[in-house]
Amino acid sequence: MNSILNLEDYECCLNILSLSYKYLPEHLKPCFLYMGIFLENQEIRVLQLIKLWIAEGLVEPDRNSKSLEEIGQDYLKDLIDWNLVLVQKSGAIGNFKTCYLHDCIRDLCLRIAREEKFVYASRNHYIPQDILNEHRVILLGNHLSQEFDILYPLRCRTLICSGGNLPQLEDKSLHVLDAVHINSFEDIFQHADLRYIGCHTTSVCRVPSTISNLLSLQTIICCNSSMVSAPMEIWNMKHLRHVEFSEISLPDPPSSTAKPDEQILPCLHTFMRIVNFSCSAEVLWRMQRVKKLKIKYDGTEGDYCIANLHHFSMLESLKICFCLDTSKNLRLLRRLSFPISLRQLSLDNLKLRRADMNIVASLPNLEDLKLKGITSGSWWGRFRMGFCCLKSLKIVSGDEVGGVSHLLTIPLEIGDIPGLRVFEIRNIGAVTAISAAKMLVDRENYGIEGLQVKVSFMNKQEMLQFKRLQELSNWSISTNFTVEAGPEMRVRSDFWHT
Repeated sequence: MNSILNLEDYECCLNILSLSYKYLPEHLKPCFLYMGIFLENQEIRVLQLIKLWIAEGLVEPDRNSKSLEEIGQDYLKDLIDWNLVLVQKSGAIGNFKTCYLHDCIRDLCLRIAREEKFVYASRNHYIPQDILNEHRVILLGNHLSQEFDILYPLRCRTLICSGGNLPQLEDKSLHVLDAVHINSFEDIFQHADLRYIGCHTTSVCRVPSTISNLLSLQTIICCNSSMVSAPMEIWNMKHLRHVEFSEISLPDPPSSTAKPDEQILPCLHTFMRIVNFSCSAEVLWRMQRVKKLKIKYDGTEGDYCIANLHHFSMLESLKICFCLDTSKNLRLLRRLSFPISLRQLSLDNLKLRRADMNIVASLPNLEDLKLKGITSGSWWGRFRMGFCCLKSLKIVSGDEVGGVSHLLTIPLEIGDIPGLRVFEIRNIGAVTAISAAKMLVDRENYGIEGLQVKVSFMNKQEMLQFKRLQELSNWSISTNFTVEAGPEMRVRSDFWHT
């Protein structure tokens, strides 16, 4: 009897929730239903979700010169305001990182998606005959392609493989292919209408020139275990928005007789992670509208024209990793400059000096800074133009490879950054944590509220030493101070106040 009543209550709950969907603006309905492609309790990465929405044609351009990515963010905010989507993780600069659906909301989403034949999800190796022509198909679990070949080929425009191999398809009409394991790009590139490719591989080492056949390709995301080389043809793909590889080498652009404006990649938003990126004038011209860039220098000798980076006038996010010996590191670092448009900057394994930090501090729009490198002498001080917009600062310290060495105390000047909201330091010792805690208390004593300090110890012993030092000093830890003992152990923020 209880189970029947519970079922009735649950159905009543779904009926009430369905009213939210009923009155949802029409352009948001397919975006909501599309979230049914994700697994139960799955943490949905916002950037991936929006790229998929765009590839599916669910994001409509407007007349306010906003990018499709910005419009997609607005759509997600609207769904959150309608209480249909919940935020799981937010960035320090106000952006959403991950989201999820409540169990009841997800059940509603899947029910409506089935009724409207918006998506079909298979939890086993059997696919009914009547869904062969479904618009969107999700294969849950690791499916082997030959197991599907025995049945009958699929015909769909969207296929999510959940980590399995590519099954046999009746035609080449795919628009979206995600979460597929590949040994070669050749089979995938036969689908000339593809707009989105998400894959992982342990064997691919090059992208074939046939990628140029994908005239509508917007996004290619590949988790690769070894570096992949891109073909020359990639410079001619006008609809590319996001190119994301674990590591990719990029050839110099070909000489062209086309007009300069015709050589630009007009939609390019993201390109990562380019190894030994050469920022020549030709590359700069073609990629001039890029907004997010991740690059790595592995020590190979070359003239990378790194001084040209500041000419990327639309670049908002930049991550640079130097895997070099000290002398090469210094030579490149001295030529490094940054565009004033940057909002996010991550520097990995750089030998920073105070003069270098002065350049970083002067960036007028910088909101998020991550430092993972080797410092030189007194690298932090009072800067003439000191981080006027900085909201988040993360420093990796200690003995970790690439960590900021010799960081024994936290510079008090960090507490003077007025807009700072999150300060995170990782892999540190007890003395460093004490100085961070005192910096926060001093800041709050001056009436400057709103800063969260998060520290992560290099081991449990340092965490216990921190506790002992705090007890001996007989001063209080701010409630805005959070301690972690490495990635495997999280400690409540009130642990130190009990």
